[in-house]
Amino acid sequence: MPKKRVNSGVKGLNDLLAGGYVEGRSTLLAGGLGTGKSI
Repeated sequence: MPKKRVNSGVKGLNDLLAGGYVEGRSTLLAGGLGTGKSI
């Protein structure tokens, strides 16, 4: 069964996440300073 995706509100992030966050799952975003983790 396909997993339902939740729109992140950021097109580029949705593209990287194959359509958005997976509903009901935690997602950890990590990266160095100045890499765009905060929106």
